[in-house]
Amino acid sequence: MKKVAALLVGINKYTGAPLNGCVNDVMITRDILVKKYKVPTSNIRMLTDYRATKQNIMSRLDWLVNTDADIKFFWYSGHGAQYPNQDYTSDFEVDGQDELICPVDFDWEGTWIKDDDFARYFSNVSGKIVAIFDCCHSGTMNRGSFKQEYIKPRAMPTPVDLLSRDSNIELTSSMGLGNNIDDLFLDIDTPQTVNVPKINNKLVYTIPDNLVIISGCKDNQTSVDVYIGGRYQGALSYAIQSSLIRNLSINYDQLHNEVCRTLRRNRFTQEPNLIGSDVSVPFLT
Repeated sequence: MKKVAALLVGINKYTGAPLNGCVNDVMITRDILVKKYKVPTSNIRMLTDYRATKQNIMSRLDWLVNTDADIKFFWYSGHGAQYPNQDYTSDFEVDGQDELICPVDFDWEGTWIKDDDFARYFSNVSGKIVAIFDCCHSGTMNRGSFKQEYIKPRAMPTPVDLLSRDSNIELTSSMGLGNNIDDLFLDIDTPQTVNVPKINNKLVYTIPDNLVIISGCKDNQTSVDVYIGGRYQGALSYAIQSSLIRNLSINYDQLHNEVCRTLRRNRFTQEPNLIGSDVSVPFLT
């Protein structure tokens, strides 16, 4: 049997934007790992709420990628966010945004962990990496039936001063002042066309052979907290965990298909992504 090491991060207690189901997500995941997959508790690290600072998460990531485990498993449940990125050369982003996860001490001055940070952590690592991101804006990160009440998005809204850095965003529309700028001034002349510089080079993001990622939604979508069975959980987390309980040997492709069907059946619009080159093998093998 292959050796598994796991880092599980769940955060509810954000200042000003608390969530409900993230700690439940990782507690249940821990029990599935221990009880069903027989992962020793000595191979599992958990960070929840006020312990899940940026420094602590990155320290535990260092531990995870440097263990001698055959499979390095990372699960994050919490807020995600986007930060405008206008670097079209060395740090190209198709949508002009960096995707982030939000530690409990998150701020807009740099206390975050970007998709680029995960790319660095996950590159040139021995063994296999399996990462699950149950948060908003998580599409390219290298949440019985659901009740529709008590739904809360897992996203930190980007401040307007940061949105203003993205030339593709119209602030008046995004902030609810009107469908577009023309709605504000009915008698203005037709505005001139804005010339946006063309991108002459396009960087291709290559997925390493040893990496599998399941994310809660596309980069521009929302993952949600839901109330089910007398508890809060992320919609993605619940769907994944219920599939694993039914079939511990399910492969990643089958798991992704089941999760998508479950979310669609319960009328959630988030579309989980599956990233990886080898998705036909059983979970955690």
